[in-house]
Amino acid sequence: MVNILITGTTGFVGCELVNSLASNPNYSLFELRRNKNSHPPEWVDNLLYVDGLELVSNWSKLLNNIDVVIHVAGLAHNKARNDEHLFDVNCNATNLLAKGAKEAGVKHFVFLSSIGVCGNNSEGDKFNEQFEEPHNAYSLSKKSAEQMIKKVCQSGQMKFTIVRPPLIYGKGAEGNFALLSKLIDKIPFVPFGLCSAKRSFISIYNLIDFIEVITVKGGENQTYVISDGDDLSTKEFVRLLAIAKNKRIYQMPFPKFAFMLLGKSSMIPQLFSPLEIDISKAKSNLNWSPKYTPAESMIRIFNH
Repeated sequence: MVNILITGTTGFVGCELVNSLASNPNYSLFELRRNKNSHPPEWVDNLLYVDGLELVSNWSKLLNNIDVVIHVAGLAHNKARNDEHLFDVNCNATNLLAKGAKEAGVKHFVFLSSIGVCGNNSEGDKFNEQFEEPHNAYSLSKKSAEQMIKKVCQSGQMKFTIVRPPLIYGKGAEGNFALLSKLIDKIPFVPFGLCSAKRSFISIYNLIDFIEVITVKGGENQTYVISDGDDLSTKEFVRLLAIAKNKRIYQMPFPKFAFMLLGKSSMIPQLFSPLEIDISKAKSNLNWSPKYTPAESMIRIFNH
């Protein structure tokens, strides 16, 4: 029996991960959840309640008998009070968690990072694991956390696996996927007719399948960039989303300056710049391929 602790289990990815791994009889799952009334940290059955990741200074006693830590919890840039708060949660708290895991004898530390560590766009070459050009405070905090995890694991027996996914979509996803889904529900005319730059995405189903694979195969002290394997333009992605929701839409040819006039300049890189990922390392090292195409994932999201 493998004892697995998953952080951030009230969030989109963590919740789906728990639901999926719970069906495996070889795993005993433990969940870390945030609870403002739980000071000091305490276990209730298989649930570990903490006030906040950044508020726990000693993890080692809390992680006794845990074999694998899957660290999903983190702070999004738009939910941070400031950059210091962002680094405190995403970087410093992760460092303390990794150190505590190592001291407690955890064998494998899995960290959900971000493709943003590689950069903001893949003009020229597709991103692979060698790219490291974080472009904002959030991606820099993830890169710093990666570096700290590697340093912790340099001495000792604990192995790490770092996963850098692009935009994760699925039922319950927040951010841009939720915005696109709501937009399609409200109006049939959407402004993505000229958004033809190819981008990589990953469905929650493919992400969880990948995490299960690395959990079974154990840590290799490796970093992986992953995706659905089928790069789509925003226009194509929205078309698949509309089909899955059984909505008829018309994609209007809005140029870049139209988004500027609408006060949406921040969206321009995501809509008009490529962000493609080379997943060949995951395929060759782990014999992993995405189980679902984007079209299959979309259907699964809205028909399950």
